Amino acid sequence: MPTQQMLNKLYASESRQVIGPKGGILGAGKTLSRPERLVIRTAKELVKERPDRVVRYLEVGVGSALLFDTINSLRYETHGVEPGNWGKRPNVVGFHFGSKR
Repeated sequence: MPTQQMLNKLYASESRQVIGPKGGILGAGKTLSRPERLVIRTAKELVKERPDRVVRYLEVGVGSALLFDTINSLRYETHGVEPGNWGKRPNVVGFHFGSKR
């Protein structure tokens, strides 16, 4: 079973938007990674190809919301899920593991 420290290291090496256990951003935090830039490029193409249709985007694990906010700025109908307190914004559902609803 991987430790939380190992997972934090792996997540931080793959995404610049990973939030650490104490709320700090692991990694660069202010720039989009190469895969995230590919998502943005694809999103722009979809909007251009279908300007008459509503294009929807769902992000699970919004984190610092850099990618989420960038997609939202493209006039997508954006929705997200974030278990931490750092992703609070319109259209993002938050929850905490182990909490009773």
